[in-house]
Amino acid sequence: MNSVRCQYFALLSLLIFGATPSLGDGFSESLTHNEIHFTQWQTDELHQEPITSPDGRLIGYMHIEERDPGKRRLWVMGRDGKDARPLVVEPRSHMQAYPKWSPDGQHIAFTSDLGGETSIWTVRVADGTLKKITDHHLGTDVFGCAATWSPDSQTLVVNAADNNNAQLLKYSIAGGLPDTLFEARSIAFPAWSPSGDRIVFNGATHERGNFWYMTVSDRTVHPLDAAGRSGHYLAWSPAGDWLAFQSDGAKPHIILLPAEGGQPIQVTDTTLVSAARTVAWDYDGKSLLYSAHPRNNGFSGYLAMVDTSGSNFVVLADVNHTVNVAWQWPPCWTPNEDFLAFTPSGEDSTIAIVSTKGGAKRVLAKGTGQAFSPDGTEIAFVHERAIWATDLRDIDPYPITLAFPDEVSNLEWSPDGEWIIFRKRNTLWKVSSYGGESTPLFED
Repeated sequence: MNSVRCQYFALLSLLIFGATPSLGDGFSESLTHNEIHFTQWQTDELHQEPITSPDGRLIGYMHIEERDPGKRRLWVMGRDGKDARPLVVEPRSHMQAYPKWSPDGQHIAFTSDLGGETSIWTVRVADGTLKKITDHHLGTDVFGCAATWSPDSQTLVVNAADNNNAQLLKYSIAGGLPDTLFEARSIAFPAWSPSGDRIVFNGATHERGNFWYMTVSDRTVHPLDAAGRSGHYLAWSPAGDWLAFQSDGAKPHIILLPAEGGQPIQVTDTTLVSAARTVAWDYDGKSLLYSAHPRNNGFSGYLAMVDTSGSNFVVLADVNHTVNVAWQWPPCWTPNEDFLAFTPSGEDSTIAIVSTKGGAKRVLAKGTGQAFSPDGTEIAFVHERAIWATDLRDIDPYPITLAFPDEVSNLEWSPDGEWIIFRKRNTLWKVSSYGGESTPLFED
């Protein structure tokens, strides 16, 4: 989960053993599929990363106000969906992620980049008292670092990065400097077993997957057999007999794995959700909670602006399918900043522009990628492996090149408007903006 996570997610619980959930405001009726019950938390707001309290009375989650990642805050609500309230109130723009409830139920640990450095904080659930646990920037972004509690709720283990190395650091919640448990090239998403004897994490890939465990007593590290399956964001069942994790890939799903290793079992159903992330066990070990991409909804697409302070977040266009902001064709500005051009991608990808003043949107042509001319009157783009251009004054699009045998991307105009450069495989090319033969500039 990655990139800033500002797409629409639903909050779901996956009931493994068939228990019927208590329903309240916001919860759907239970849907049974393949002997598994699914219940969805229904809301127009953006909620992510659900967790339950050890006594099962409360659900904690990340609430993203106005879908602004700078307003990503920890909230709690009753198990019936009522009495939702913010647990961490902080007006300064920053992100929070990966809440983890302490086994004694008194605190929630979470990752935050408040003040510009990635740190682990705790909040007392009863009164909202905050405490910063880590003593320095943990060397990664807010979504690359997570904490895990010891069974006695007195210690946190976190992953960190330093000098091209990753570390497992142990902090006492009473304060003080950390104890370095282990160092390797790759360590992420640690999870402490309920019995206290093991800490699992994902790291370098081995022949049976990418999960490892450290024996706490002697700090030896061993590979965990996942039958070659890779993933991250591990979570122990309350009894310690199962691990749940999020599979790798652009559309991950929730997987179960015997705690001693073995054959992974996918439990989320692709006919019900298109992807599932950030898994957590319910208090009784009979259910899993996770953030899900609803089926037939995918990612809600938005083109938005935000100033360099992280404030004044404005949605310019609400698109029914993904706004493709991949590195090949990011949105681009007109020189006077009155318009943005972008590529809404679906079955028929198109070039569109939107006004930065009023949000009015206009589709110009079929294609992908976009680059405004220096005077802001034309847009170059790619269509059927050829470079085309269109004039914003409603002149029909016209080809600049013939179709290439390979895909082209990364269009850019020269400052004088006479040339367009582009990438084809590992070579940079140029072509006259009036059309003609393309010329390679250099490779790699």
